[in-house]
Amino acid sequence: GYGHVSSPPYGVTFFHRPTNRYSDGRLVIDFVAQSLSLPFLPPFRGLASSPSAAAHGVNFAVAGSTAIDHEFFVKNNLNLDTTPQSLLTQLLWFSKYLESHEGCRGKACRGALRDALVWVGEIGVNDYAYTLGSNVSGDTIQKLAI
Repeated sequence: GYGHVSSPPYGVTFFHRPTNRYSDGRLVIDFVAQSLSLPFLPPFRGLASSPSAAAHGVNFAVAGSTAIDHEFFVKNNLNLDTTPQSLLTQLLWFSKYLESHEGCRGKACRGALRDALVWVGEIGVNDYAYTLGSNVSGDTIQKLAI
């Protein structure tokens, strides 16, 4: 699991406490927010306890998430001790956020997003990392990838 990111040294450089992130506590989007004089974006899964924290945006990122749905890895015996969240999960959270906070769905959200900054980081690196760290042969991984 990812429990180790809840312990030092993760987060000690900036927040002086673990922040459940694979870094000193800040992500690239935190540096973007800081440069725009905005507060750090709260994680989507933490909004239930503080919905007003989303006034300037929300972070939908999940450490270790994949581009391909988790079920693909399970079906092909590529399941390591990984997060079950994928890009699809994050997109569903984004849609849920828009519905509950902006009152819109689908194309009706164009107005709400017109002046929004949407930041999308790298996608798919964990898909490769999980397959390379599995017991599945290289030939099988190559067949799955092609």
